[in-house]
Amino acid sequence: MRDGTVLSPIKFSNTWLVNLRITGTGAAYRAGHDEFVWRSPDLYLNDEFLRRCNGLPVIANHPKKDNKLNEEEFKDRVVGSVMLPYIKGDEVWAVVRIYVEWVIEEILKGTVSTSPSVLFNEDSQNIEITNEESGTTLLIEGKPFLLDHIALVTEECGTNGVWDKGNGPSGVDISNKGNLEMNEEEMKKFLEATIGGLASTFSVKLDALATRMDSMEQGIKARADAEAAEKEKKEQERADAEAEEKKAKEEKERADAEAAEAQARADSEAAAAEQAKADSEAQAKAEEDTKSDAEAMASEQVKADSAFSAIGQKAPSPHAGELSADYIKRTLSIMQKYAPSFAQANIRAIADSATLKTMQDAIFDEAKKEFERKVSSTPGRLIEMVRHDAAGRPVRHYQGDMDTWLRTVKVPAQKLVKFNSGSTR
Repeated sequence: MRDGTVLSPIKFSNTWLVNLRITGTGAAYRAGHDEFVWRSPDLYLNDEFLRRCNGLPVIANHPKKDNKLNEEEFKDRVVGSVMLPYIKGDEVWAVVRIYVEWVIEEILKGTVSTSPSVLFNEDSQNIEITNEESGTTLLIEGKPFLLDHIALVTEECGTNGVWDKGNGPSGVDISNKGNLEMNEEEMKKFLEATIGGLASTFSVKLDALATRMDSMEQGIKARADAEAAEKEKKEQERADAEAEEKKAKEEKERADAEAAEAQARADSEAAAAEQAKADSEAQAKAEEDTKSDAEAMASEQVKADSAFSAIGQKAPSPHAGELSADYIKRTLSIMQKYAPSFAQANIRAIADSATLKTMQDAIFDEAKKEFERKVSSTPGRLIEMVRHDAAGRPVRHYQGDMDTWLRTVKVPAQKLVKFNSGSTR
């Protein structure tokens, strides 16, 4: 049927064999989309595309939604499948099997053509060009992503396919106008008539070839035996060489492994000694730093006690494990609210110890002066001051307007009006 020796369509056993077009190439016009399309022959007229067509479903008309098959559409529309795709000029054709009788009846009316469903994705690299004046679109197709099906377009759905190119239905070969059925015996006779001549031509030469082949077989066998012996010898030599090479390699690997193990052991011992030395030095430094910081902490606590006592408060105690620098920052964070110039300072952000010390002196001094100013300028008020003696006992005294408590025991002021001399007239 592909070569034209069998006409299409024809029935064989329980199936119909039909010759039809899968797709054309080049330029065409899609009326349904009002667009021109270019389908490159290089992407379709090749063996790879033919392999992709094998087993392609043949259906009656395209699905109404998305132009793709699903389970329901497959059940309702499938009528056959592609069995032999081939290239015919600038088109791809195929011999297909059809199992549905009414489709054959439609085909024989000459009102059926074909339309492939070819899907594309981002990797296909389609190019779309639109004419702004006319609104017409040209789609230059890239490589197809999926061949979903080949549809037999019946008269009910418009008959013409895109690749008829407006020339009427031409997608199905209906060259068979006579005997539409071929039984097994007729097919056998047809095949004998087709290839029988070739068989009789070759049979004349077969006897002559048989005699010559017998003599050739002996020479071939002898040569094959010699080649096999030579091959076996070379394989044995190669095996021996590989065994020697393997032995030498294993000895070298063993020596390298022993050397690497010895080096690793030496490196490990050296690293352990170095780590022990580093740990010892780190421990000594940590002990020294701890001792030094403990002394500094004691000094800072005394300094903080003095500053807080000046404003009538008690300095906070150091936390367990707290460093002297952190203690200074904590006390300054409390004290800075009494020093207006430093109320907004970010004490925690100070990293330099010299800057921190300078800030400490300035805040303590300003807080003391500001407190004394408020005490002296607040009439009618006494402020309790608490300090601690050497034994840690609190000692309270008061600053401010002493008249605040004295007025309760003072004799009211008196005015001299006259002197009483004690004499009368």
